[in-house]
Amino acid sequence: MASHNVEVVRNMLEAYASGGVDAVLPFIHDDFHGEVPPEVSAEPDSYDGPDGVRRYFDLFAEVIDDLAFEPYEFIEAGDRVMTVSRLRGRGKGSGIPVEMEAFNVAEVRGDKLAAMWAYGSRDAALAALGDADHVASLRRPRPRRATA
Repeated sequence: MASHNVEVVRNMLEAYASGGVDAVLPFIHDDFHGEVPPEVSAEPDSYDGPDGVRRYFDLFAEVIDDLAFEPYEFIEAGDRVMTVSRLRGRGKGSGIPVEMEAFNVAEVRGDKLAAMWAYGSRDAALAALGDADHVASLRRPRPRRATA
């Protein structure tokens, strides 16, 4: 059985999949802080509060259509949860498929995300979790794609 913190992160990602950024905002603390570093993005930035989360997703929407995060691994350490996801979409205008692995660490406070950091590698994200001896891995199968 998944822990509370893993469920909060999983539920937030499922909310995005079904309802977009508006469905994510109830999972975001007012004092949320997110970081996307240069090794992950050509335009590194930080994102604060619900408005910052909306801006983060709006920036994606400027360059990627049909953005989807497909989480397939959750690793927990204390109040932090690392998520490994497949990010998929299509280049806006070009239609070229975009696919990459994404590594994020979220800090959960109560029933909301207080922070989230993006990392360029699995090792870097794992290091952010802290003591690996206390990490419990919870795997989830990749979601099935809807068929038309």
